[in-house]
Amino acid sequence: MSGHTTRLRWLAAANSIQLLVNTGERYPGLDRRADVVVKIMSQVQLVDRGFDGGACYEWQGPTSGSAGRGHSYPRMNLDSQTVAVHRALWVCLHGYLPGKKQLDHLCKNRRCVLHCEPVTHKENQRRRDGKAPRKVKI
Repeated sequence: MSGHTTRLRWLAAANSIQLLVNTGERYPGLDRRADVVVKIMSQVQLVDRGFDGGACYEWQGPTSGSAGRGHSYPRMNLDSQTVAVHRALWVCLHGYLPGKKQLDHLCKNRRCVLHCEPVTHKENQRRRDGKAPRKVKI
């Protein structure tokens, strides 16, 4: 996916989120997803961190803690299950996330729930270590 296409998808996602939050409008067959998006957005704040893709939708709710390998990732409860917020929002906006894919935070902000791209574990590691670009091409 090109950088321009990715940015357009983020903008479309942000606009869809804003419509759901502002109007509470429901779409046939998407009631559950709309409810999840509204629940997520009630804990999100727009924060400009200087990322080329725009302001981050930064989670203000609970996280996975301050220590350990998976520290600081946003977490929430859905149906008595603790889930990663960025993954839940991705599924609501884009559909199924393949089992062998991880969501890479292109903005390098773990608390951002919008600027994510599905990549392999190996690609995510390369980007984390600075061996591969994380740029949004416009």
